[in-house]
Amino acid sequence: MEEVYEEISENSIFADSLKWKKNSKNQRKNKKAKPLTKNKLASFNPLKYIVGGYTILVGRNNKENDYLTCKFANKNDIWFHTKDIHGSHVILRTKPNEAVPEEILLEAAKLAAKHSKAKNSSHVPVDFCKVSFVKKPSGSKPGFVIYRNNRTLYV
Repeated sequence: MEEVYEEISENSIFADSLKWKKNSKNQRKNKKAKPLTKNKLASFNPLKYIVGGYTILVGRNNKENDYLTCKFANKNDIWFHTKDIHGSHVILRTKPNEAVPEEILLEAAKLAAKHSKAKNSSHVPVDFCKVSFVKKPSGSKPGFVIYRNNRTLYV
């Protein structure tokens, strides 16, 4: 609930009602949502899967996706996302210059499809590339990224 409130509070549409609530006497003091940071002060708890000895992390919302992809992931990890469909960012943790088996890539792509709006579809395109090819445009919304040098798997 705190994450939803934090997202709503950042939207300018709700600014007037939030100002009213801020001035109300019923508000709890010192109860402020913390941004995701490297020092782990805020909760960063992505879904974690272990498949064939590889760790796969899945973001649960747009801020967690942003933090997972842009700050937490290493440049040699592999990033997955459904093509042109809203969904979670999925990170496959890898070692430098490691050849990842095709079965592991397919499982990570299935997780990306499962945690997207296309979860009930039978043929979902999932793009993937190294995290080093994923960039966040300045001033863009949390979770929005652009990427290049990608390949597509259909699951």
